[in-house]
Order: sequence, then C-alpha cells, then structure tokens
Amino acid sequence: MKEVYITVVTEAWAFQFHMRRLEQLCVQYLEATINHQNVLEALHNASHLNLFFIKEFCLKFIVKETNYNQIVMSKDFEKLEQPLMVEIIRRRQQTPQARPQAEHQFESTGGCYDIEVFSCTNQ
Repeated sequence: MKEVYITVVTEAWAFQFHMRRLEQLCVQYLEATINHQNVLEALHNASHLNLFFIKEFCLKFIVKETNYNQIVMSKDFEKLEQPLMVEIIRRRQQTPQARPQAEHQFESTGGCYDIEVFSCTNQ
C-alpha cells in the first residue's frame, strides 16, 4: 500500500510543478492498481492533497455496485475519517445521473510504453 501513497504524493508534486507527463503516468498507474485493499488509502491521500480527479476516481470505484459492500464492511472503512465516510455514503445514495463527472482526463498512450519512455528519458 506504500506504492499508492508514493504515487499519490508524486502526482501532487507533478501537478504542482506542471510536469504533465509525470502526472499522466501517476494517474495511469493509480487507475491500474487501485483495488479493494488500497482504495480508501488512495482516497484519504487524494483528499488531503486536494487531488480532485484522483479522489473522484476513488469515489467512483467505491460506490460501484460490485465494490461498495466489500469496502464499506472492511476494517479500513471503520478507521476512515468521518467526512470521507459521509461523502461515500451520500455519493452512493445519489442517482447515477446526479453523480459528478471527473474533471481531469488524460489521453492514454499505453501505460507500459509510457513508463518505459519515462524511465529511459530520466536516467
């Protein structure tokens, strides 16, 4: 789960310093690795770092029919701070048409290729 934290923090730096390519790589990595065990940590970190698009991605993942019960019944959910709990529960109660859309979208050129290019150009 440390990888998720490191990636979210790196994303925050990339955003702050206008490193668009690194920002894209972080988002692609998170989208590929978010799961039932780490989504609440990613949500917490994104919320505290004001990364709306990652927070939105996590919220959408959590409230999906196939994910919601398993995540909400977990021990990690019990430890989640109250404002985020409330946001999850309210989001789940909204109709699908009323749920906000993520504002941040990237063109995907293929995560593996992107990571190879990034590591080759930054050695």
